[in-house]
Amino acid sequence: MYAALDEQHQLVYAQQLTCPTGRYYCPRCHQVVIVKMSKKHKYYFAHLEACQQAGRQTKHQGESAHHQQVKQLLAKGHPNSNIEYWLDSIQQQVDVWYPTAPPMILEFQKSKINETLLRKRHQAYRELTPNVYWFSDDCEWQHPKISKWQKQLLYYQAAFGYHGYTVDIQTQTIHRYSHLPILYCVESWYCFHTSIASMDKVPALLVADNTFPAKKLQFHAKRQLHPNRMRQSLMQAELYFSFFHALRRLGITLHDVPDWIFATSWECLLLCTPTWQLLSLVWVYLYRADVGVTITFEQMRVHLLSLIEQQYIQLVMMPLVEKETTSDLTQAIIRCFEHYGHLFRKSQDEWFVK
Repeated sequence: MYAALDEQHQLVYAQQLTCPTGRYYCPRCHQVVIVKMSKKHKYYFAHLEACQQAGRQTKHQGESAHHQQVKQLLAKGHPNSNIEYWLDSIQQQVDVWYPTAPPMILEFQKSKINETLLRKRHQAYRELTPNVYWFSDDCEWQHPKISKWQKQLLYYQAAFGYHGYTVDIQTQTIHRYSHLPILYCVESWYCFHTSIASMDKVPALLVADNTFPAKKLQFHAKRQLHPNRMRQSLMQAELYFSFFHALRRLGITLHDVPDWIFATSWECLLLCTPTWQLLSLVWVYLYRADVGVTITFEQMRVHLLSLIEQQYIQLVMMPLVEKETTSDLTQAIIRCFEHYGHLFRKSQDEWFVK
């Protein structure tokens, strides 16, 4: 079993467990289950006795009243929708099912789950229909820093760029945050935001390209960073000692790296590694090149792939994005270093190193 109810009757996924405590119960028969560890050192739940409730079973016992309200709201998007719809072919139950052509599956995921489990469920749904949509709670998007969990629930489409969907149960509205920046400063950045209150428009919002107007949404954080203080703080963190050692082998210290990298809180949509590390490594790559030489887009992309392979940087897992992301990362990096004067465009695909 990959999920069970805890003592507060909340659904818990085995892959989320780090230090299991307390009692857990089967969502189907409500018997006590135990936590075991597989040969691959992963937790799972098991019955002490055979499950007394085989077959199809709803999962609402393990969900909050909030989750139930969200499903009721999403169900209003189609007159013949089904809540907690059971899919025999994959032995899974989905939050909301629209009997459109092709069908639409809507899932609200408030609790954070492992990206591997998310990918597995998403792929199982995609075997039945291409229209699978995951929603998070809109409160997740009230902060200027995009969390790892938010990143995992993002989609990519040419019309919207990287984007995600949310539900605000308080205002009874559905939201889409689109054209998210790949590189941004937490202190100030923007994306585009679409909000609808008419639930019958939900299918069109999800599948149409530009039917609904989007407004520019600005995020701000009141921070004042001092580059040298940031450097000192980072240099005292044991977590980064191996990174600093690698820089020293190249004859570089953090004080050699330009101030602009530490003057703001840089974030990258596609990374789970601290973004200042990525920017520092790219700067070192350009710094070691001769002034006036040229670099192509492909050369920069290959260098980034090398950094990933050597585990200097790590891409975030994005189970819902069906495209290769390093080209987008390369483009964002080139634009950033061009903006700060380290690169100067020679042609469409070539830049001088300054």
